[in-house]
Amino acid sequence: EARSAVGMSRSLTASMPRWLDGQRNSRARLLLLADQGFGDLLFSLRFVPLLRQQVGFLQLACPPGLGRFMEQTQLFDVVQTSDVLRPAAFDCCEYLTSLPVLLGIDSPDQVPPPILNFASESCADWIMALSSSRNDAPLVALNWQGGKAAESIYSGGIRERSFPAEALEQVRSLQRCDLLSVQVGEAAQEIQGTSLAPRLVPQQGRFDATPANFFTTASVLMRCDLLITNDTSVAHLGGCLGLPTWVVLRKHPSWHWGDAGEWSPWYPSLRCFRQSIPFDWSSALRPLDQALAFWLSDWRRRRGIPESPDP
Repeated sequence: EARSAVGMSRSLTASMPRWLDGQRNSRARLLLLADQGFGDLLFSLRFVPLLRQQVGFLQLACPPGLGRFMEQTQLFDVVQTSDVLRPAAFDCCEYLTSLPVLLGIDSPDQVPPPILNFASESCADWIMALSSSRNDAPLVALNWQGGKAAESIYSGGIRERSFPAEALEQVRSLQRCDLLSVQVGEAAQEIQGTSLAPRLVPQQGRFDATPANFFTTASVLMRCDLLITNDTSVAHLGGCLGLPTWVVLRKHPSWHWGDAGEWSPWYPSLRCFRQSIPFDWSSALRPLDQALAFWLSDWRRRRGIPESPDP
């Protein structure tokens, strides 16, 4: 809660009182401000239904890249992506990421994870047609890097949560899957220079050509069988969608994942693969490769597909 005082948060509008300061009533018009990184904002969605029981009107102000996604969640009366706010329209304001404190939440057992599912008619035609090109292969989404600026705040520019796309070549079982990279930004084309490129589905070009936004990524992920990602907002997105999500973690990861254990208390569909040696991604990717081989066998067994030899 001290983050705004030390410059880690966008300031709330000074002319509006905080909901935290006693402005709670069932008719209150509350402006909720998305002030942190996308992963923290997605994580915080689980608390919004509890908040809705205590206010009369709820408007979210968020970055443009999240606007359509947040609208589709149907958790808010209005979603605003402009920086122009009208304080007179609200009784109070608050941070989205402050909700655990405001609502007295201190355990995952107190609040269910958000399970989001967007209407198919809201998706582009190419997304609706997205599927594995082979009946005997699952569609696996890949992501390997987060935003460089946010990731390097405390690490002096070292990419502690991200790894190069070529590291995924260690996961040999990916050669038995159809693949879709949901990586955006400068790193998006890295996958084309790896041995995994021939496994990319034809719709990869459409995804890469679409302006980056979380609604498109979420719509694509809903068509996938599995997501493998580093610790970034895409991991939270997979968890919010209830998609089987495998997140590759550094030795001492973000607080959301804890320092040990294979499963996340916050996302039932999420599985953690952790570095056993700091900065050694192989120590996390080797166990992931073994797990993927078992997962593939089970995926094929459940569909009555005979096993095939490794490529």
